[in-house]
Amino acid sequence: MNLIDRVLVFEVLQRYIIKNNMSIEGKVTFMKTVKIFLIFILFVVFGCSSDNSQEDECKIELISAIENEDFQLALSILENESCNFTQEEKIINKALIYNIQGNVDFLEISAYLAELISEDEKYRKISLYLSTDASSQNLQNIEEALQVYSQINSDDDLVTYCYTYREDLTRKEQDICYFAGLSFLTKSVHTLFIGLANEGGSTAKQVANKFLLQAKRYTFCTEDRNQNNIIDEVDALLCAVKYSQGDNCDIDNLLLTTKDITIDVQGNVYNYSLLKIKIKSDEDQCSIYEDVILYKLYSKDTNKIILTENYCDQNYSPCDTPDENSCFPCPVFINGQMIPIIDTVTYSLNASYKTIWSSFDAPEDTNMAKVSRDFLKEICLPKPEDCICGRTDPCTEEDLDYYIVPLTITEEALINYLQTHYQEEED
Repeated sequence: MNLIDRVLVFEVLQRYIIKNNMSIEGKVTFMKTVKIFLIFILFVVFGCSSDNSQEDECKIELISAIENEDFQLALSILENESCNFTQEEKIINKALIYNIQGNVDFLEISAYLAELISEDEKYRKISLYLSTDASSQNLQNIEEALQVYSQINSDDDLVTYCYTYREDLTRKEQDICYFAGLSFLTKSVHTLFIGLANEGGSTAKQVANKFLLQAKRYTFCTEDRNQNNIIDEVDALLCAVKYSQGDNCDIDNLLLTTKDITIDVQGNVYNYSLLKIKIKSDEDQCSIYEDVILYKLYSKDTNKIILTENYCDQNYSPCDTPDENSCFPCPVFINGQMIPIIDTVTYSLNASYKTIWSSFDAPEDTNMAKVSRDFLKEICLPKPEDCICGRTDPCTEEDLDYYIVPLTITEEALINYLQTHYQEEED
């Protein structure tokens, strides 16, 4: 079963789900009940049965181990030389194990992508969909999966290999590029909404829901204290990014104060500026509400606003409530590296589009490939010239409508998108 055939399977499943008016929870139950995910893996990874009973037994044992979440056994089966797994099969399955631990379900995401083709605000909606399981631990597992996918080629990085040689990829290589694309997409959502979330209050999913409301201007005092039609969490991130770029934080009814701190992470001392951002309640609309205080962390070592989750003290030990003196937003480290929020989201979204696009023979005619580009188009629409069409040219609004035109978002485009909503509704 090749990749295009599997796309048809996804769309048939999606029509079944829509016909039965399933909720997201019902969809999950349906997928697990019929074990469709394991059937999917069986077809994707192995194709038809081989003539070698030992190899067939290994495949069955591997699927059983993955189903039972016995991942150490699954890894040992993959390394068993008598099973004779190909390099591509090892890559797909090892990465699958990490993605399962990161709560990334390829079939569910693919089915939802197929559903989004006729929707507007696609990236905001996929963000709401994927943000349920956003956490630094899941982000770590997704990154491990991407490192495994990178073994597809030793000469080029994963994205470059998939996109540059897309016309010459084998079916298994297309599969790897596609799965990597879904991983990059999930990574972009997790990074953005962990980064936006107020660690002491809102979850990533709650912020993603607010972000969808921002697009439709349904923001009330509970989401938007200063009533500038931008949710408070986005206001705080935008203010922090301005600070990191050496600019003044000139957002209405917003006060920024900073304090230099250090955090010792396993013997390595990192230098930060703690950004305390007070969002003042609008006097006319929100006077009965208290001002909102949110915190961001600026790395003086990298000059970036970095990803944080929960709180910790100067020795990287957990604490409960930030007090500016001994309890701070806690920096996230993935494979020993801090995560710059805007850079990571921008790169991951571009990588998702390029790898998913590379995995289809006719991407401009395939819904899921088109949706992967539509995510970028949505981010570019507020100011097309901030995006790149083709190799180096600034985009025009007309360029954004042509699927055959390669598209790249920039950090400036992402920042501008974060503060926008439906402009046509303005008086």
